[in-house]
Amino acid sequence: MDTESLQDAFGRTVIGDILLPANRHGYRRARKEEWEFFGRWWKIKTGTEQQADEHELIKVWDAAVEMASQRRSFFLTEEGYMGTGPLSLAKGDQVYVLKGSNVPFILRPADKPDDAEWRSDVDGDLYFTMVGDCYCHGIMDGEASEKLPGEARLVSIL
Repeated sequence: MDTESLQDAFGRTVIGDILLPANRHGYRRARKEEWEFFGRWWKIKTGTEQQADEHELIKVWDAAVEMASQRRSFFLTEEGYMGTGPLSLAKGDQVYVLKGSNVPFILRPADKPDDAEWRSDVDGDLYFTMVGDCYCHGIMDGEASEKLPGEARLVSIL
């Protein structure tokens, strides 16, 4: 990973890069002091550090991981990006940033349907079924256009 550690990237992935503060008012990105606590939380959860007290941030991180991981699967892309997506993820699924969307999506390659003749004038059409939205660390803030290979292309979602 570029300038951040693998642990930081993993931590942001398992919480979808958002926290629900202890006062339960509004999801937001972790503040610096909360994010610095993640390393300690990780050590406590992996058993490499004993929990000396019931720190409020432990509860916040526990809730964030539980919320972000419900009915979600962890994935790694061939390019090394990590993320979470629908439970129905399968090998061969692909991450796409769809024009006008705020989040990336998981698309599954599909065969051209028999009734797709209306699209036959477009050379090289790609057909997909929609699996669902995803969190893909490193492309959530518009970085996809700068980082990911390839160019814009037309896809048909069945």
